[in-house]
Amino acid sequence: MRLSARRAPGLHPGSAPRATTLFSALWGRGVSERYDVVVVGGGVAGLFAAHLVSKAGFSVALVEVKAEEDVGEKVCGDAIGEHHFKEVGLEPPRTGVDATGIIDGVRVFSPSKKHYVTAWGKGYALDRKAFGRRLLKMALDSGATLFARHAALKPVVEG
Repeated sequence: MRLSARRAPGLHPGSAPRATTLFSALWGRGVSERYDVVVVGGGVAGLFAAHLVSKAGFSVALVEVKAEEDVGEKVCGDAIGEHHFKEVGLEPPRTGVDATGIIDGVRVFSPSKKHYVTAWGKGYALDRKAFGRRLLKMALDSGATLFARHAALKPVVEG
């Protein structure tokens, strides 16, 4: 997968064909602001998307149900292949910073745990919270606005 910096024809920051209005107040204060893009969810994909889109010049609202200090906490598989970082142009994690170690493969077990498949290749055992914090910092440094402790209830599209 390659990421392109090109924008869709006729689409440029500040003048999306349909302005998106964010109304969010499940937790915290009520918000009524205009953004070019609303990213819902501060997981790995949402944080990286918010970073890329705001870096391209669009105004981005990042809506996350967790508190800001809890962004990045997630219980799931923490191993990821090195090739994924190369494919999206993201600096790989560093051991002791946002990775707990380097791996040379993983075993994926069946539900019965009697059978498994081995996938070989260099990768990283992530410190999920530290990795999420790095992606959040990238998104915020690129200009995204975080609405922590908020939930998107429904899309509101005007125009």
